[in-house]
Amino acid sequence: MRSSIWKRPPPGWLSVCLDGAFDPNTMSGGVGIVVRDWHGNFHSGTACSIAHVSSPAHIEAIAGLIACRFVLDHGLSPVKFETESVQLVQAVSSPSRSSDHLQLGQSYEDVADLFMQLPGCSFTRIFREGNEAAQKLALWASASQPCNIYFSSTPPILEEVISADRFYFQSTFLVASSESYDIWLTASVEPNV
Repeated sequence: MRSSIWKRPPPGWLSVCLDGAFDPNTMSGGVGIVVRDWHGNFHSGTACSIAHVSSPAHIEAIAGLIACRFVLDHGLSPVKFETESVQLVQAVSSPSRSSDHLQLGQSYEDVADLFMQLPGCSFTRIFREGNEAAQKLALWASASQPCNIYFSSTPPILEEVISADRFYFQSTFLVASSESYDIWLTASVEPNV
């Protein structure tokens, strides 16, 4: 059994896992975005190859931009964004501090600006094991340059991990009568009332 897996969002919410893969040899990368519903079913996603990437933090910031734009363009709500990037979560939770990140300050501010257009959504940090699906898509996109693909059904590269996560939740639900959401919530936007 995997020690740390993807955790589903609250009922009625969507999980938007995002990841960036960086290749220092080519200074390029890939972005993977995976959207799942609270049952663990694949909803949609995208994989994009990116040229001219300066660092792992840069590709993670780009992944944040693409994820926020994807959610806005497809009218998805409410969503819980999930990333392994501590810097990205910090930048979204405190946009004024993002300028401290020198070269990436503007990229972080752009993510924060898009995120502010998504009332009621949250941005959380997850462990690598819980982001396996987005990581697989990002690595695939990085190796498949050029690409910019939208998925409305589960891509073959993700069938195993999506299925394993759903199986885990079905078997866990039979054992436990309640579910805990042990995530690190560090940023959220309250809906306009």
